[in-house]
This record gives sequence, structure tokens and C-alpha cells, in this order.
Amino acid sequence: MSDELNILREKISALDEQILKLLAERVTVAKEIGKIKREHGKPITDREREKQVYAKVRTYAEKIGLNPEDCEQVFRKIVKMCKRVQYKL
Repeated sequence: MSDELNILREKISALDEQILKLLAERVTVAKEIGKIKREHGKPITDREREKQVYAKVRTYAEKIGLNPEDCEQVFRKIVKMCKRVQYKL
């Protein structure tokens, strides 16, 4: 059991690294979006776009067997983090 558990934990660690790399990539793209918004005098917060993102997350989460509410909460944190980065530009 111990070896099997360690193998699975290593797999989780590798997946966590992948998630963090994707998160860093998302933040980089969000910075670019923030720069464009500033250049064009657009507000950082776009509530309509956020609604679209959350709806898409919920739909896809349900499609792949994840809890839509939990996934939406995760993405709310991600969007908040990205907006914080944009406001600092």
C-alpha cells in the first residue's frame, strides 16, 4: 500500500505543477489584456465577460463529472487574482 500511495502522491504533485504552470500562463495573458484595456480606457472589470466565464466553467465541469459550484468558486478566485494583477499595471 505504501508504494502505491507514494506513486499516487507523486502523480498528484506532478498534476499540481501542471495546474500552477497553466495558472501562470493565464496570469501572463491577463496582464496583456490589462495593458490593452488601459491603452483603450476600458475598465478592468467586465461583469458580462465574467458571467460568460463562470457559465462556461459550470457547463464544462458538469460535462466532465465535476461539481459545477465548486469549480465556479475556484474560477472566481482565479479571476480575482488575475484582476488584481491587472489593477497593478
